[in-house]
Amino acid sequence: MLASGLARLNYNYKHKYYVTASFRADGSSKFPKNNRWGFFPSASVAWTFTNEGWMKNLTWWNNGKIRFSWGETGNNRTSTPYDYYTRFVSLPGDNNNQDYVRDGQTVSGYFRYNMPNDDLRWETTEQTDLGLDLAFLDNRISITADIYQKNTRDLLLQATMPSSSGYETSMINVGSIRNRGFELSVNVVPVRLKNFTWTSTFNFGMNNNKVTGLSMNQTTLISTVNWNSRYTSQTPYITKIGMPTGLMYGFRYLGTYKLDEFTNGTLLKEGIPYLESMTRNTVGPGDPKYADINGDGVINDSDRTIIGVGQPLHTGGWNNTFNFYGFDLNVFFSWSYGNDILNANRLMFEYYDGSQLNQFGSMRNAFSVNRNPESDIPRAGARGMQYYSCRRRRFIPAIEDSNPWLHYPWPDIGKSEDFLSPSLPHRRQLVYHYKLFRT
Repeated sequence: MLASGLARLNYNYKHKYYVTASFRADGSSKFPKNNRWGFFPSASVAWTFTNEGWMKNLTWWNNGKIRFSWGETGNNRTSTPYDYYTRFVSLPGDNNNQDYVRDGQTVSGYFRYNMPNDDLRWETTEQTDLGLDLAFLDNRISITADIYQKNTRDLLLQATMPSSSGYETSMINVGSIRNRGFELSVNVVPVRLKNFTWTSTFNFGMNNNKVTGLSMNQTTLISTVNWNSRYTSQTPYITKIGMPTGLMYGFRYLGTYKLDEFTNGTLLKEGIPYLESMTRNTVGPGDPKYADINGDGVINDSDRTIIGVGQPLHTGGWNNTFNFYGFDLNVFFSWSYGNDILNANRLMFEYYDGSQLNQFGSMRNAFSVNRNPESDIPRAGARGMQYYSCRRRRFIPAIEDSNPWLHYPWPDIGKSEDFLSPSLPHRRQLVYHYKLFRT
């Protein structure tokens, strides 16, 4: 249950100077009684300098405003409404059930499912923003620019707990994150005629993201992703103080083991690192080769390192709308540049293990002793393929998406109930949609 109250004060002096102050109180049943309420103030000021007397003669300059704002907002999105107290659950028939036998009958057993947290509280984001709004030539050119800083503290996270605690997970407030950035939006109407209008909008944004704190004196936090049973025990993401969120964590991929690294083509030579989960005798030509970061001769969890960054250097988009005699043609491009993604498709479709799973065409160039002995694509049936590594990381190119569409709002030509029925939407509008490409 959520209860809220809001008070706001607005002041406007001659449409030049604006002051706004607000205070919000939110109470959520997702938090314990002593932390149930969160209080979030905000304030802003603005100056519309184009309404000053010395701007009146500049008729081509339609709007000019400088804005400054500060405020706090809250987040209560826990995994369930019951995360702050202990839940008792039963799993009858499950391999991990706590059932027991009494008087010859199987009785469902109950156990504590999660660790209670009497200190669970609101996640709070504090934001400061400085902005500029400009418009020219009968509003045919408008520009909006903002620089901002957002500090989020008491982040809500379903965190993995150490086995010594007796629990698998607990909802906790884990730390703080800082975001600093710049956003720019430019809207232009290059052509405005009686039956034809072209509107173009360009936007650009840069954001610097950094973890500024974790809970319980931690300096790092590792995370799992549950999507396939083969990989649930691994930790593909890591969070470190002083670094951005979304860091990918795994082995550094070096290629494949080549024939000259083996004695008689079968036994890996001394001094060449190999996975600790395997023996030297089981490593074969064409198996994946990972970097031995600490130089101890074996590759294990101590050799995992940062292999990718999920935060982009910049993002943006360019939208064009053409209106001609009632038809709207829209062409939109967007990009996200400089970030990586964890390419799970390569984990599944470049891991031929005889499971009859269809593979990527790149497997045609996989390592083969006789056909392709220099390939860095692991052989079919290779051992050691089940680990996250930079081979499964993918760099996002600049242009990410293009989405043109054509729309015409058909006029109503009748008022009969059948004609206007929602089951006949094609009679009201015609839509053409085609995806150019997606990376």
